[in-house]
Amino acid sequence: MMRSTALHILQWSTPTHRQSLETVRSFAQAAPFRQHALQDIEWTLRHTRKAFSHRVACVVDPDLPMEKGLSRPLVASAASEQLVYVFTGQGSQFSGMASGIYQRCPAARAMIDQGCGYLEQQYGVALLPLLTQRSAANDVALQDTAMAQPALFILAMSYLMSLERSQLVCDTLVGHSLGEFVAACYAGVWDYETALNVVFLRGRLMASAPSGAMLACQLSEAQLDTVLGRDWSQRIDLAAINSPTQLVLSIPDRELAWAMEALEAKVVRYTRLRTSHAYHSRTMNAILPEFSSVITQSCPQLPQRTWYSNVTGKEIDVQAVTTAQYWCDHLCKTVQFSDAVTNIHRQYPNALFFEIGAKSQLSPVISEVTHSVAGVANDPERSPEDQWLTTLATLWVHGFEIDWRVWRGNEGRRVPLPGIALAPQHFWADPSATVMPREEQATAPCPPSTEAPDVKRLWSMILGIDAETLSAEDHFFALGGSSVDLLDLVRQITASGGQLSISDAYQCLHLHAMEDKVNGGRCSADNEALLQSDWVKPFELSGLSLQEKQRITAQWKTRGENGGTLE
Repeated sequence: MMRSTALHILQWSTPTHRQSLETVRSFAQAAPFRQHALQDIEWTLRHTRKAFSHRVACVVDPDLPMEKGLSRPLVASAASEQLVYVFTGQGSQFSGMASGIYQRCPAARAMIDQGCGYLEQQYGVALLPLLTQRSAANDVALQDTAMAQPALFILAMSYLMSLERSQLVCDTLVGHSLGEFVAACYAGVWDYETALNVVFLRGRLMASAPSGAMLACQLSEAQLDTVLGRDWSQRIDLAAINSPTQLVLSIPDRELAWAMEALEAKVVRYTRLRTSHAYHSRTMNAILPEFSSVITQSCPQLPQRTWYSNVTGKEIDVQAVTTAQYWCDHLCKTVQFSDAVTNIHRQYPNALFFEIGAKSQLSPVISEVTHSVAGVANDPERSPEDQWLTTLATLWVHGFEIDWRVWRGNEGRRVPLPGIALAPQHFWADPSATVMPREEQATAPCPPSTEAPDVKRLWSMILGIDAETLSAEDHFFALGGSSVDLLDLVRQITASGGQLSISDAYQCLHLHAMEDKVNGGRCSADNEALLQSDWVKPFELSGLSLQEKQRITAQWKTRGENGGTLE
């Protein structure tokens, strides 16, 4: 067997969340990867298995123990029906934050090269090393808001281009502060380079404003008067309402000590953000005339799609976002992110909020409204391939279809693999049910067989596999069928005019054998004998001899399937 060197995504779908995790554990125990190439296993799981409502995936590295990759399954509690892109604002940046997407995705690399080339040509700014090379010096450089804002904007746009290549389409957008410029660009208010120019000039103007600080506090808006005093708004500004229990305060340098002491006195948890200025506050008023001119000269266009506004917390007014006044209000006023998330969740109750940025900073506050939250995997400790495949697999387990051919190709062949884990249920017979007298049962004729049912078509329908790919030697359980599926198959064959008992089905698990049995067209003699007996004694569904059972068990073990004990 040729050893694979690339990472692989192993995907399963099951009827329940519990079965998802059990299926991965059963797969690890059966260890079919010891007999078959991972590429073939990946292909088989993706193309030949029946689709269910719950999904689970594992990104595995053939250079590491398989147990490690299988021990970190990606799973969602329920599938989502809508997709919301969430764009992170300033404060999430770190040097080398685009190295993974830059190395892995050609569309992202082209977007990053274009943006960095534009800024270097227009302003002599070298952003590419800050985005792709991790170092302490580059981290310091990214503390400058004039560098951080365009860098974060380029990163988000590069992710968007790569997600588009995967055929993903979002239902709506929302950004936090700087992130709203990403939403506006994606919606068509500006083209890429014009939006980048606006973002760069905005960052440079903001860096020229008086310095200050920002504190993220575990506090509600209603508690501000109690914690900070009634005159707090005369001294500091409310920069953002991120959630019902988290606020961000913008504070001039001279008021910082007072604000921190007041919060500590009331035992309010807070974190100082990595910013050099007090954004979304009155300190930005000094740069409004110049910024207004920048917006006017950029000639904003009517958006081709809508998003949710930081200024109002509601879906945008398409006319308003083409004015300088809107973006000046956006610069100085409170970010109404909490209202935006609440309104989106009301409009799209089954949506996944998918955060795009350097780090997932907004996911915790969104989780106060909905648990359907995820984000790009941007961990510099993981390989670029691992980061990107994990990002795609995360979206897939939440119910979104990915064009895997773009990233994984379509090479592979079907190999026998363990089926999904079962979820047994116990049922008891109704003692009050009317039973046909035994004498009538014994003489009841078999259902007439007019035209033999199409067994291959029924296999295809129940297993979710294209009938053209089925071969005569295929084994029902090896293709992912379960005992419940087999009972359904017997029911459908009978309903189609065929004759197949449950016992017969267990003895005819290969497609050609079942077709031969059904085309034979007579009821099982075993069933007639059972009907004539006074008492149905316990029996096994398989009528095989011990020698035959041992042979089948050996075959299953050879194929890497955990067949269990048949005795």
